[in-house]
Amino acid sequence: MDGVAGCSTLSKIVMPNLAEGQTMVEVAWNGVEPVDKGQSEGARGIITKTADGRIESYTVTDGDSPLAIGERLCISIFTYMYYNHIGDKLLTGDVLILGPGTLVPNEYFSFDMTQPER
Repeated sequence: MDGVAGCSTLSKIVMPNLAEGQTMVEVAWNGVEPVDKGQSEGARGIITKTADGRIESYTVTDGDSPLAIGERLCISIFTYMYYNHIGDKLLTGDVLILGPGTLVPNEYFSFDMTQPER
């Protein structure tokens, strides 16, 4: 268990520790697909799915909180916030790209750590 009730493994973006001054890193989606456990207090946003029904993205709605979204979708929310260049605070309307349909499992790709947040 990765610390989220009802989730055996969390979906996340795997990122290495950065060396000082490093701006480009190789990152990968771990291939674990998000699971929608249903809306809850702090996680009432909109989910979009791929044509084959896999969760592709989540749109933040008013009152959503990172931890509640992580619990709803069985994801490591902060790695996705970082990957989506959102920083450490969610705003209504933020869209989190979550992997299926956009990323290939365990395939590393270059990620620019200097891109501005928002």
